[in-house]
Amino acid sequence: MFTQALEYLHAIEALTQSAFKTLKQQCSINDTLNNELLDQHQHLCYELAFCVAETSAARSHIRYAQKLSVTEKALESQQTFYFCAEVIQQSKQRLFVYQKDLGIQQGYQDLFNQPELNDFCQRYLSHPFISALADQLVRLNGSSGASVLDKEKELIRATFQKLGEDIV
Repeated sequence: MFTQALEYLHAIEALTQSAFKTLKQQCSINDTLNNELLDQHQHLCYELAFCVAETSAARSHIRYAQKLSVTEKALESQQTFYFCAEVIQQSKQRLFVYQKDLGIQQGYQDLFNQPELNDFCQRYLSHPFISALADQLVRLNGSSGASVLDKEKELIRATFQKLGEDIV
């Protein structure tokens, strides 16, 4: 499943890069980016940057889960698949509005109309899956599962966890 999620993220990144190339052409004068033209596309720049940030975070999440060497049924893997499905859905929504402006309609349709991709998202964003994931977290009393953090980062994580518990 990790391989499948990585393939979807890679496809989103490729689509986003294609969108960036078109945006660069639309915002350039004599092969130089023009600030005024970029300002006119500020919301689009924001949405594309968000897609890049989220797919990067999802890749990091996958690497972390793989580093733990956990099974795909383990809590850490389940959290990863949920996050990846969320990133895919968010990217789909972010790119939907701009697909025609950026000339990515065909790539958008090819990617987001894949039955396997939709099955992945429906599985890991379903109410029963999310409820089961939440139940696991409740049973762990706020723990997020196994960790490969060094002692310093583990201390920081524990501090933020305590802060969250005390405040919330």
